[in-house]
Amino acid sequence: MNFKEVKKIENTYKCFKIEEQLLVSKQTGEVFFYALESLKFLRKIDFNRSFYSFFSYNNNFYFQDSSSGEMYRKEDNRFDIYMKGSLKKYNNYGVDNEKILIYKDKLGTEIEQGVYSLKTQEVLWWSKTNTPLRLNDDFLYGVAANKVISLNINNGEILWETSFQEEYKDLRTNLFYVVYNKTCVLSLGDEILIGLHTDTGEILWQIDACNNTNYVLDEKNGKLKGVTSIGYFEVDIATGGYKRTLFEPMEKLFNDPTIFDSQRDNFVLENNHIITTDYRRGIIGAFNIKTLQYDWFHEEKGVYFPSPRPIKYFQPYLFVTDNKDTLHIFKNDDQNLTNV
Repeated sequence: MNFKEVKKIENTYKCFKIEEQLLVSKQTGEVFFYALESLKFLRKIDFNRSFYSFFSYNNNFYFQDSSSGEMYRKEDNRFDIYMKGSLKKYNNYGVDNEKILIYKDKLGTEIEQGVYSLKTQEVLWWSKTNTPLRLNDDFLYGVAANKVISLNINNGEILWETSFQEEYKDLRTNLFYVVYNKTCVLSLGDEILIGLHTDTGEILWQIDACNNTNYVLDEKNGKLKGVTSIGYFEVDIATGGYKRTLFEPMEKLFNDPTIFDSQRDNFVLENNHIITTDYRRGIIGAFNIKTLQYDWFHEEKGVYFPSPRPIKYFQPYLFVTDNKDTLHIFKNDDQNLTNV
Protein backbone atom coordinates (compact mmCIF):
# COMPACT_ATOMS: atom_id res chain seq x y z
CA MET A 1 0.00 0.00 0.00
CA ASN A 2 1.29 3.44 -0.88
CA PHE A 3 -0.24 6.87 -0.34
CA LYS A 4 1.12 10.16 -1.65
CA GLU A 5 0.25 13.47 -0.01
CA VAL A 6 -1.43 15.69 -2.60
CA LYS A 7 -3.05 18.54 -0.66
CA LYS A 8 -3.19 20.37 2.67
CA ILE A 9 -6.06 22.53 3.94
CA GLU A 10 -5.44 24.68 7.02
CA ASN A 11 -7.86 25.73 9.78
CA THR A 12 -10.02 22.67 9.20
CA TYR A 13 -12.71 21.65 11.66
CA LYS A 14 -14.30 18.64 9.95
CA CYS A 15 -14.60 17.07 6.51
CA PHE A 16 -17.49 15.10 5.05
CA LYS A 17 -18.48 13.33 1.87
CA ILE A 18 -21.88 14.30 0.49
CA GLU A 19 -22.72 12.49 -2.73
CA GLU A 20 -19.69 13.17 -4.96
CA GLN A 21 -18.54 16.29 -3.16
CA LEU A 22 -16.08 16.88 -0.35
CA LEU A 23 -17.26 19.40 2.23
CA VAL A 24 -14.66 20.97 4.51
CA SER A 25 -15.81 23.14 7.40
CA LYS A 26 -13.26 25.68 8.60
CA GLN A 27 -12.58 26.91 12.11
CA THR A 28 -13.56 30.35 10.78
CA GLY A 29 -17.10 29.16 9.99
CA GLU A 30 -16.78 28.77 6.22
CA VAL A 31 -17.75 25.66 4.27
CA PHE A 32 -15.66 24.77 1.22
CA PHE A 33 -17.01 22.47 -1.48
CA TYR A 34 -14.64 20.38 -3.63
CA ALA A 35 -15.21 17.87 -6.41
CA LEU A 36 -14.27 14.61 -4.73
CA GLU A 37 -12.68 12.97 -7.76
CA SER A 38 -10.37 15.86 -8.69
CA LEU A 39 -10.28 17.86 -5.40
CA LYS A 40 -11.08 20.89 -7.55
CA PHE A 41 -12.49 23.81 -5.56
CA LEU A 42 -16.12 24.46 -6.45
CA ARG A 43 -17.45 27.16 -4.10
CA LYS A 44 -17.66 28.26 -0.51
CA ILE A 45 -20.39 29.46 1.81
CA ASP A 46 -19.59 31.98 4.54
CA PHE A 47 -21.42 31.17 7.74
CA ASN A 48 -20.31 31.88 11.28
CA ARG A 49 -21.00 28.42 12.69
CA SER A 50 -19.00 25.36 13.70
CA PHE A 51 -20.39 22.32 11.97
CA TYR A 52 -20.78 19.10 13.93
CA SER A 53 -22.10 16.88 11.13
CA PHE A 54 -23.47 16.91 7.61
CA PHE A 55 -25.93 14.59 5.92
CA SER A 56 -28.19 14.60 2.88
CA TYR A 57 -31.81 13.63 2.37
CA ASN A 58 -34.02 14.00 -0.71
CA ASN A 59 -31.36 16.06 -2.54
CA ASN A 60 -31.00 18.50 0.38
CA PHE A 61 -27.92 19.13 2.54
CA TYR A 62 -28.33 19.43 6.32
CA PHE A 63 -25.86 20.22 9.06
CA GLN A 64 -25.82 20.65 12.82
CA ASP A 65 -24.30 23.61 14.63
CA SER A 66 -21.89 22.16 17.21
CA SER A 67 -22.50 25.07 19.61
CA SER A 68 -26.29 25.46 19.64
CA GLY A 69 -27.17 21.99 18.32
CA GLU A 70 -29.64 23.53 15.86
CA MET A 71 -30.10 22.02 12.43
CA TYR A 72 -29.69 23.99 9.20
CA ARG A 73 -30.50 23.17 5.60
CA LYS A 74 -28.59 24.40 2.57
CA GLU A 75 -30.63 26.75 0.39
CA ASP A 76 -28.80 27.83 -2.77
CA ASN A 77 -25.64 29.56 -1.50
CA ARG A 78 -26.68 29.89 2.13
CA PHE A 79 -27.71 27.79 5.12
CA ASP A 80 -31.10 28.48 6.68
CA ILE A 81 -32.19 27.22 10.07
CA TYR A 82 -34.37 24.16 9.65
CA MET A 83 -35.39 23.10 13.14
CA LYS A 84 -36.08 26.14 15.30
CA GLY A 85 -36.22 26.58 19.04
CA SER A 86 -35.10 23.79 21.31
CA LEU A 87 -35.02 20.97 18.76
CA LYS A 88 -31.50 19.64 18.45
CA LYS A 89 -30.00 16.80 16.51
CA TYR A 90 -28.45 14.05 18.64
CA ASN A 91 -26.05 11.40 17.38
CA ASN A 92 -26.62 9.41 14.18
CA TYR A 93 -29.26 9.36 11.47
CA GLY A 94 -31.85 6.72 10.70
CA VAL A 95 -32.32 4.53 7.66
CA ASP A 96 -31.81 6.60 4.50
CA ASN A 97 -31.38 9.58 6.86
CA GLU A 98 -35.18 9.78 7.01
CA LYS A 99 -35.44 9.61 10.80
CA ILE A 100 -33.10 11.38 13.19
CA LEU A 101 -32.73 11.22 16.94
CA ILE A 102 -33.23 14.59 18.65
CA TYR A 103 -33.30 15.91 22.19
CA LYS A 104 -34.07 19.05 24.11
CA ASP A 105 -32.45 19.99 27.38
CA LYS A 106 -34.63 21.62 30.04
CA LEU A 107 -32.58 23.78 32.43
CA GLY A 108 -29.75 21.26 32.22
CA THR A 109 -31.49 18.78 34.56
CA GLU A 110 -34.08 17.00 32.45
CA ILE A 111 -33.62 15.70 28.93
CA GLU A 112 -36.41 14.81 26.53
CA GLN A 113 -35.42 12.61 23.62
CA GLY A 114 -37.36 11.66 20.54
CA VAL A 115 -37.36 10.89 16.84
CA TYR A 116 -38.00 13.40 14.06
CA SER A 117 -39.07 12.44 10.53
CA LEU A 118 -37.55 14.43 7.69
CA LYS A 119 -40.12 12.88 5.36
CA THR A 120 -43.18 14.16 7.25
CA GLN A 121 -41.34 17.05 8.95
CA GLU A 122 -42.70 16.25 12.39
CA VAL A 123 -41.61 14.84 15.72
CA LEU A 124 -42.90 11.26 15.90
CA TRP A 125 -42.57 10.98 19.67
CA TRP A 126 -40.91 12.37 22.79
CA SER A 127 -39.72 10.39 25.80
CA LYS A 128 -38.30 11.39 29.16
CA THR A 129 -35.54 8.97 30.13
CA ASN A 130 -32.26 9.16 32.00
CA THR A 131 -30.78 6.69 29.53
CA PRO A 132 -28.92 8.41 26.66
CA LEU A 133 -30.30 7.12 23.36
CA ARG A 134 -28.39 6.36 20.17
CA LEU A 135 -29.41 5.39 16.67
CA ASN A 136 -27.59 2.83 14.53
CA ASP A 137 -29.43 2.48 11.22
CA ASP A 138 -32.92 1.39 12.32
CA PHE A 139 -31.77 0.07 15.71
CA LEU A 140 -32.59 2.56 18.47
CA TYR A 141 -31.00 1.78 21.82
CA GLY A 142 -29.90 3.25 25.11
CA VAL A 143 -26.88 2.40 27.26
CA ALA A 144 -26.63 3.44 30.92
CA ALA A 145 -24.57 2.08 33.80
CA ASN A 146 -24.83 -1.70 33.33
CA LYS A 147 -27.98 -2.09 31.24
CA VAL A 148 -29.09 -1.79 27.62
CA ILE A 149 -32.58 -0.98 26.34
CA SER A 150 -34.01 -1.21 22.83
CA LEU A 151 -36.83 1.03 21.59
CA ASN A 152 -39.25 1.06 18.68
CA ILE A 153 -38.03 3.84 16.40
CA ASN A 154 -41.56 4.76 15.28
CA ASN A 155 -43.23 5.22 18.68
CA GLY A 156 -40.55 5.02 21.40
CA GLU A 157 -41.98 1.86 23.00
CA ILE A 158 -39.37 -0.10 24.99
CA LEU A 159 -38.94 -3.47 23.26
CA TRP A 160 -36.56 -5.10 25.71
CA GLU A 161 -34.12 -4.38 28.50
CA THR A 162 -31.01 -6.39 29.39
CA SER A 163 -29.37 -5.77 32.75
CA PHE A 164 -25.90 -6.83 33.87
CA GLN A 165 -26.53 -5.82 37.48
CA GLU A 166 -26.32 -9.25 39.12
CA GLU A 167 -23.27 -10.68 37.38
CA TYR A 168 -21.38 -7.45 36.71
CA LYS A 169 -22.61 -5.09 39.42
CA ASP A 170 -19.26 -3.28 39.61
CA LEU A 171 -18.78 -2.90 35.84
CA ARG A 172 -20.17 -0.28 33.50
CA THR A 173 -20.94 -0.48 29.81
CA ASN A 174 -18.16 1.60 28.27
CA LEU A 175 -18.67 1.41 24.52
CA PHE A 176 -21.44 0.33 22.21
CA TYR A 177 -19.46 -0.75 19.21
CA VAL A 178 -21.60 -1.83 16.33
CA VAL A 179 -24.74 -3.54 15.12
CA TYR A 180 -24.10 -6.23 12.53
CA ASN A 181 -26.49 -8.90 11.26
CA LYS A 182 -28.80 -8.87 14.33
CA THR A 183 -25.90 -8.76 16.80
CA CYS A 184 -24.88 -5.68 18.75
CA VAL A 185 -21.51 -5.58 20.49
CA LEU A 186 -20.69 -3.65 23.64
CA SER A 187 -17.89 -3.59 26.20
CA LEU A 188 -18.15 -4.08 29.95
CA GLY A 189 -15.43 -2.70 32.17
CA ASP A 190 -11.95 -2.90 30.67
CA GLU A 191 -11.74 -6.53 29.57
CA ILE A 192 -15.16 -7.93 28.57
CA LEU A 193 -17.01 -7.93 25.24
CA ILE A 194 -20.69 -8.95 25.00
CA GLY A 195 -22.78 -9.83 21.94
CA LEU A 196 -26.55 -9.22 22.20
CA HIS A 197 -29.36 -10.21 19.83
CA THR A 198 -30.98 -7.01 18.57
CA ASP A 199 -34.51 -8.52 18.54
CA THR A 200 -34.54 -9.94 22.07
CA GLY A 201 -31.59 -8.60 24.06
CA GLU A 202 -30.41 -12.19 24.64
CA ILE A 203 -26.69 -12.53 25.40
CA LEU A 204 -25.29 -14.55 22.48
CA TRP A 205 -21.67 -14.67 23.55
CA GLN A 206 -19.16 -13.22 25.97
CA ILE A 207 -15.38 -12.77 25.74
CA ASP A 208 -13.47 -12.36 29.02
CA ALA A 209 -9.97 -10.96 29.54
CA CYS A 210 -9.75 -9.45 26.07
CA ASN A 211 -8.87 -6.17 24.46
CA ASN A 212 -12.30 -4.48 24.26
CA THR A 213 -11.32 -1.19 22.65
CA ASN A 214 -9.56 -0.06 19.46
CA TYR A 215 -11.60 -1.89 16.80
CA VAL A 216 -13.09 -1.17 13.39
CA LEU A 217 -15.79 -3.22 11.66
CA ASP A 218 -14.93 -5.20 8.53
CA GLU A 219 -18.38 -5.31 6.92
CA LYS A 220 -17.34 -7.90 4.36
CA ASN A 221 -16.81 -10.69 6.88
CA GLY A 222 -18.49 -9.36 10.03
CA LYS A 223 -15.35 -9.08 12.13
CA LEU A 224 -14.03 -6.40 14.44
CA LYS A 225 -10.35 -5.75 13.75
CA GLY A 226 -7.87 -3.61 15.60
CA VAL A 227 -4.22 -2.94 16.25
CA THR A 228 -2.23 -1.37 19.11
CA SER A 229 1.45 -1.34 20.01
CA ILE A 230 0.86 -4.66 21.77
CA GLY A 231 -0.65 -6.65 18.92
CA TYR A 232 -3.41 -7.38 16.43
CA PHE A 233 -6.92 -8.29 17.63
CA GLU A 234 -9.91 -9.79 15.84
CA VAL A 235 -13.48 -10.65 16.96
CA ASP A 236 -15.96 -12.71 14.93
CA ILE A 237 -19.31 -10.99 15.61
CA ALA A 238 -21.38 -14.04 14.62
CA THR A 239 -19.68 -16.49 16.99
CA GLY A 240 -17.78 -14.39 19.50
CA GLY A 241 -14.53 -16.00 18.41
CA TYR A 242 -11.52 -14.01 19.61
CA LYS A 243 -8.05 -13.94 18.05
CA ARG A 244 -5.03 -12.14 19.47
CA THR A 245 -1.54 -11.92 17.99
CA LEU A 246 1.09 -10.26 20.20
CA PHE A 247 4.04 -8.53 18.55
CA GLU A 248 6.68 -8.33 21.28
CA PRO A 249 6.96 -8.94 25.03
CA MET A 250 5.04 -6.17 26.80
CA GLU A 251 8.07 -5.09 28.82
CA LYS A 252 9.91 -4.24 25.61
CA LEU A 253 6.98 -2.37 24.12
CA PHE A 254 6.37 -0.20 27.15
CA ASN A 255 10.02 0.82 27.41
CA ASP A 256 10.71 1.58 23.74
CA PRO A 257 9.45 5.05 22.66
CA THR A 258 10.42 4.40 19.04
CA ILE A 259 7.77 1.72 18.56
CA PHE A 260 4.74 2.80 16.55
CA ASP A 261 1.92 3.00 19.08
CA SER A 262 -1.65 3.20 17.79
CA GLN A 263 -4.31 4.07 20.39
CA ARG A 264 -7.24 4.75 18.07
CA ASP A 265 -10.68 3.20 17.77
CA ASN A 266 -11.55 5.05 14.54
CA PHE A 267 -9.29 3.38 12.02
CA VAL A 268 -9.70 3.10 8.28
CA LEU A 269 -9.85 -0.45 6.92
CA GLU A 270 -8.82 -0.60 3.26
CA ASN A 271 -7.37 -3.36 1.11
CA ASN A 272 -6.35 -5.68 3.96
CA HIS A 273 -4.80 -2.73 5.79
CA ILE A 274 -5.68 -0.87 8.98
CA ILE A 275 -4.64 2.74 8.53
CA THR A 276 -3.92 4.43 11.83
CA THR A 277 -1.61 6.92 13.56
CA ASP A 278 0.97 6.98 16.33
CA TYR A 279 -0.62 8.73 19.31
CA ARG A 280 2.61 10.56 20.28
CA ARG A 281 4.18 11.50 16.96
CA GLY A 282 3.02 12.73 13.56
CA ILE A 283 3.29 9.33 11.92
CA ILE A 284 0.60 7.61 9.85
CA GLY A 285 0.94 3.89 9.19
CA ALA A 286 -0.78 1.14 7.19
CA PHE A 287 -0.85 -2.21 9.00
CA ASN A 288 -1.18 -5.27 6.77
CA ILE A 289 -3.55 -7.74 8.48
CA LYS A 290 -2.29 -10.58 6.27
CA THR A 291 1.43 -10.22 7.00
CA LEU A 292 0.90 -8.59 10.44
CA GLN A 293 3.40 -5.88 9.57
CA TYR A 294 3.33 -2.19 8.72
CA ASP A 295 4.24 -1.70 5.08
CA TRP A 296 3.69 2.08 4.71
CA PHE A 297 4.55 5.06 6.90
CA HIS A 298 4.36 8.81 6.48
CA GLU A 299 5.74 11.34 8.98
CA GLU A 300 4.84 15.00 9.52
CA LYS A 301 7.32 16.88 11.69
CA GLY A 302 6.15 19.14 14.51
CA VAL A 303 2.59 17.79 14.76
CA TYR A 304 0.66 14.75 15.88
CA PHE A 305 -2.71 13.30 14.90
CA PRO A 306 -5.20 13.32 17.82
CA SER A 307 -7.34 10.18 18.02
CA PRO A 308 -10.60 12.17 18.48
CA ARG A 309 -10.08 13.53 14.95
CA PRO A 310 -11.23 10.55 12.83
CA ILE A 311 -9.27 9.26 9.87
CA LYS A 312 -11.48 9.11 6.78
CA TYR A 313 -11.12 7.39 3.42
CA PHE A 314 -13.17 8.37 0.38
CA GLN A 315 -11.66 6.40 -2.47
CA PRO A 316 -8.99 7.08 -3.57
CA TYR A 317 -8.23 9.75 -0.92
CA LEU A 318 -7.19 9.47 2.72
CA PHE A 319 -7.97 12.38 5.08
CA VAL A 320 -6.11 12.94 8.36
CA THR A 321 -6.27 16.08 10.56
CA ASP A 322 -3.36 17.08 12.82
CA ASN A 323 -3.37 18.89 16.18
CA LYS A 324 -2.86 22.25 14.42
CA ASP A 325 -6.10 21.78 12.42
CA THR A 326 -4.40 21.09 9.10
CA LEU A 327 -6.18 18.51 6.95
CA HIS A 328 -3.68 16.26 5.14
CA ILE A 329 -5.02 14.61 2.00
CA PHE A 330 -3.29 11.55 0.51
CA LYS A 331 -4.03 9.72 -2.71
CA ASN A 332 -3.85 5.94 -2.92
CA ASP A 333 -1.30 5.14 -5.61
CA ASP A 334 -2.04 1.40 -5.54
CA GLN A 335 -4.53 1.54 -8.38
CA ASN A 336 -4.59 -2.24 -8.82
CA LEU A 337 -5.76 -2.94 -5.27
CA THR A 338 -9.39 -3.74 -4.61
CA ASN A 339 -11.31 -3.95 -1.36
CA VAL A 340 -11.53 -7.39 0.29
